[in-house]
Amino acid sequence: MFDIRLTSEVPDELEDGVSAVYGNIQIGDFNETFIASLSEWTPERYTLQWKEAAQRLVNGESRSAFVTSFVLPDKSFYFVWWPCYRIGKTVCVQNQMRFYDQLPSPFLVDALYDYIADRKTVSEDDGMAISEWELPLEWLRDFVNRGAGG
Repeated sequence: MFDIRLTSEVPDELEDGVSAVYGNIQIGDFNETFIASLSEWTPERYTLQWKEAAQRLVNGESRSAFVTSFVLPDKSFYFVWWPCYRIGKTVCVQNQMRFYDQLPSPFLVDALYDYIADRKTVSEDDGMAISEWELPLEWLRDFVNRGAGG
């Protein structure tokens, strides 16, 4: 099963003036909690992006990504997402902080998917394996049919 959603629970450790909620991503038996910034995107905007990301893969795109915390470059150095790579009927998912200063061109939210780098399974920094989860494409189709993140 694949699922990604936000909760209404606000993290205790936020700085004054920062708005965020917890979220959760599930890939099979793997579960991870994350903090989603609400400074730019509403929960509805995240849900819309997640549906779009899953639908892209279901429709045959080879790359997509689920954004889990988005802050514009004038307020942050990075955003957090889970880039996905479709290989036949399997989707490989990684977790990544995408640094704005490492993008190939100035950031435009409408070009979000253009910033998905080629899939790597080994870190260039330290030679360690990059954590990656595999899921059947059917799980993403089920996610879309269930109402994606709702």
